Amino acid sequence: MMQHGDDECRLYVERLGLRLKSLRDWRHMTQEDVATAAMMPRTQIGQIERGQRAPSIVSLNHLAIALDLEGGHLLLPRSVGRHRHGGIQ
Repeated sequence: MMQHGDDECRLYVERLGLRLKSLRDWRHMTQEDVATAAMMPRTQIGQIERGQRAPSIVSLNHLAIALDLEGGHLLLPRSVGRHRHGGIQ
């Protein structure tokens, strides 16, 4: 039986994956580029982007460094963290 909290967690993981992909695309990086910079397997990047895997706090930090972001920017909604000119901070 699935609980309400499970649905919330799954939705959050899916949104995080979409955010990661959006930021990666904005940086013009491939999954391989991010994986190398974050010291993670490329397959793990794909799983996170598809919402199939929730990254650890350590992995989130590595991803933020790889994307040249403050750690929290991976967790912010898309509407937050944008400059006036449309670029992502």
